[in-house]
Amino acid sequence: MPLYEYTCPSCKFDFELLRNSNEDAATASCLRCNGVATKKVGSVFGFSIAGGSPTEAIDKTIGRDSDRKWQQYSDSQSKRREGKDFVSVDSPKADDGKYMPVMSLGGPDERKMRKEYSEGLKSHQENLKNKGVLA
Repeated sequence: MPLYEYTCPSCKFDFELLRNSNEDAATASCLRCNGVATKKVGSVFGFSIAGGSPTEAIDKTIGRDSDRKWQQYSDSQSKRREGKDFVSVDSPKADDGKYMPVMSLGGPDERKMRKEYSEGLKSHQENLKNKGVLA
């Protein structure tokens, strides 16, 4: 299954899609705004072997395995994004003029824990530098 790169002229979003070789790959629906995205030139990856070749069974196995691996990747990405809110990229500033994150990174408790961990790590690295362990 070839992997194609697309760009949406409306929202300037770049993305990749796996497409069947018998599908028309010139255009695709944008994943962000559902506009018509066009295929980037020279972004085709894949190969085709005519039926009846000795490697046909291997080619089918690789394809099946590839589909399974892409599905596992997609599932893991979906699981990673659970509970996180996406914010429109078209309006990256809030009403008060401050920048908003593209993806919410958890609640206040999680942010506090990440900040404490980050500060602890910096302190640990500073101690190692003072001892001459880190350059």
